[in-house]
Order: sequence, then C-alpha cells, then structure tokens
Amino acid sequence: KRYLDFSKFEIVGEADNGKELITLSEKTSPDLIITDITMSELDGVEAMKIIKKKQSDIKFLICSARMDMHEESLASGADGFLQKPFDEASFLKKVNEII
Repeated sequence: KRYLDFSKFEIVGEADNGKELITLSEKTSPDLIITDITMSELDGVEAMKIIKKKQSDIKFLICSARMDMHEESLASGADGFLQKPFDEASFLKKVNEII
C-alpha cells in the first residue's frame, strides 16, 4: 500500500482475508487486485478464481514469498506474480505492466 500511496493509482479498499476480498471486489469493481497467497479464511489464489468467474476483467497481481505457487497462480488467472521481498521500483514496474 505504501508504494501506491504516492503514485497515480487510487486505492479503493483493503481486505484482511480472502472472503473480504471477494465482497470488496463486488462493491468496488477495481481494475487491479494485489493480493498475497497466504490469507485467512480463503487464500489469495482461491479468492482470485472466484472473483474472476464473476468479474473476468479484473486484473490480479499475486505478491508472495511462495515461489512454489508461481506457476499455479499464473495458470489460475493471475496477470502477474511478484516474489517477496521486492522494492518499490520492481513493484510499480509490474503494476504498470499489468494495467
């Protein structure tokens, strides 16, 4: 979030878990969702699959330390994957590539 606070992008919400992410996406219809894989109640990849079924135009960037999930994330519909830790420049570059 801190990398986006001073950029041209507007943050329309934050979710603490996968279920909240689904509800928030239905209310806000964002252009891009940036999520981790590891979240409570429903992981980021599963939440993405559910959201993509209803709102296929939403782009997803998965940010995770779990490189074992890189291929599965992309195969499941993610538009990009960024390995943690990352710096501001690589994060904003990836966001701009997706948008």
